[in-house]
Amino acid sequence: MSTYGATEQECKADAEQGKARKAMPTAPIFLENPDGTITEAVPSGFREAKPKSGRRSRERGSDGDSDGSAGSSAEDHAASMYSEVDFLYVRHERVLLFLLVTELLLEVLYNVVYVMRMMDGSSVAELVAMYSFRISTRSAEVLFWVVFAIQLVYSVVYYVVASLAVWTKRPMQYRMFANCGLIGIVGLLMLAYVDKFNLIVFFLHLLSYIYARFLQGLTASLLLLPQQAQQAV
Repeated sequence: MSTYGATEQECKADAEQGKARKAMPTAPIFLENPDGTITEAVPSGFREAKPKSGRRSRERGSDGDSDGSAGSSAEDHAASMYSEVDFLYVRHERVLLFLLVTELLLEVLYNVVYVMRMMDGSSVAELVAMYSFRISTRSAEVLFWVVFAIQLVYSVVYYVVASLAVWTKRPMQYRMFANCGLIGIVGLLMLAYVDKFNLIVFFLHLLSYIYARFLQGLTASLLLLPQQAQQAV
């Protein structure tokens, strides 16, 4: 009975070790650091597959420089790929900058009209009439000023985060910019309750959010390329 128990424990230990080996990754994986950079994690027992030697040995020249030419061609391919991704990023970055400038000008115009209509009392009268005079004129004025202050603070934060994303070209910054844009989209929907919803500004916010997510992926792709290719470009 003792021999059977020892054998059963050994079988369980072997099974657990087999499951642990299967759970361990067998190929390199990519991890994103808190600062937005990408790191390649290679398992301890990983070995790169060597190409089969068939024609390779026959095609080797007398000077024996085939390995050097293969390495240089791989570096050229990586550098070409980096150049293509960087060119795509620059093009879409310009489109994002155009969207941000247009959005800023429209928001400035929107805030000017907002303050003018609030000063002459038309916005307050419309809000009081919309809620069937269940809100006082004083409360409506306070509400409009609070909404305007929140809009102003949000706009400053929004464009500061957008500038940092374009300047640093890091996925984490673009993610923050996309999250900030998503908050602005929800906030613009809430402005419908005070009859201040602007469809054009909402549409530009939505486009900026989509571009922020897209450029986040492009910057992550640039970080995944070999460092040698980045230095060559």
